[in-house]
Amino acid sequence: MAWTVASDIADRIKNLREFLGGDTRKAILQETLARRAGVRTSQVSQWERGAQSPSKSRLERWAEREGWPVEIFQDGGPMPTEVLAASGSGGARGPEARGGTDGASNDANEILARFYEVMAEAIRCGRPLPPELAVLIQRMHGLALGEGDPVAPPAKDEGGAAPSAATESEFPGW
Repeated sequence: MAWTVASDIADRIKNLREFLGGDTRKAILQETLARRAGVRTSQVSQWERGAQSPSKSRLERWAEREGWPVEIFQDGGPMPTEVLAASGSGGARGPEARGGTDGASNDANEILARFYEVMAEAIRCGRPLPPELAVLIQRMHGLALGEGDPVAPPAKDEGGAAPSAATESEFPGW
């Protein structure tokens, strides 16, 4: 079916970013949306300013990857919030976007991206760094060592003993 990119795509991208912010009523960062779309942050900025429009093929791939109906990007189609909120197919919002209801993801790129997102938000708002950063560092450390999820209970080896893994005691104050 032939379709055209919405003439108000800048508003739709902003609308989508706000929707993905979840119940916090805060839009996710442009860099977070860029990562999900598979583009640079500057690209999202250009889209939102209306300086450039994403291609149909980029939007189709993005919608397919996220499980969204491509109609949210089409001319005359509904706004993302109308469709995604009603269908519950927001591709996960808030913590769920990072792998499960507890925010735990075993994807190194997602963990690292979340780490920088949390740190940047704290710095931008002048808040102290939140404890979530410690958990993210532990997850990155465990993945780097090939241990999977270091926060999850360790798997037992053939002899029934748990392999050594990063524990809270190895990270003072965490």
